[in-house]
Amino acid sequence: MLPQSDLAQLQKIYVLRDFLAQRLGAPLSKASLERAASLRTSAIWLAVLRENQRAIRFYLRHDFERLGLATFTIGAQTFDCA
Repeated sequence: MLPQSDLAQLQKIYVLRDFLAQRLGAPLSKASLERAASLRTSAIWLAVLRENQRAIRFYLRHDFERLGLATFTIGAQTFDCA
């Protein structure tokens, strides 16, 4: 649980499969974190689909921490997030 009221949410970083070898995720993540810092947020959070192990490993390598699990329902679909 993140009790702070001055949080930023990283919604999504998608890199198309054909461009993964260009390692674009790190600079996109860095730019997002720099923007959040410029807004004086105390933390940044995101949710990643639990089965997306590649993304989870990426965020862990870039100093994100796992804080728990969540389930989101949008319409008739339910998503398990890590």
